[in-house]
Amino acid sequence: MDEHLSIIQEIFLLCVKLNQQKDVNTECDFHSGSNTLTVMLGTRPDMEWPEGLTRRWTVGVKNTKALKIVLEEAKALDTEIVEDDFLG
Repeated sequence: MDEHLSIIQEIFLLCVKLNQQKDVNTECDFHSGSNTLTVMLGTRPDMEWPEGLTRRWTVGVKNTKALKIVLEEAKALDTEIVEDDFLG
């Protein structure tokens, strides 16, 4: 359970960071009755996606593989976007 807990903690912390630093709407819920974690990541509207783009996962807290997938998806939103000046 320690590995699961550390992944869940990392997901929660990353969601807070994304909300505060990257302008991403986040929601994390732990459901004790069903032992599931629900994570929602939504980008705010822009010119390309006027309605925004939202992804939501519901995973069992003992499913290490699924928790790692959610964490990697969240980390992908945390990467820096490098502007390319080559094309102007």
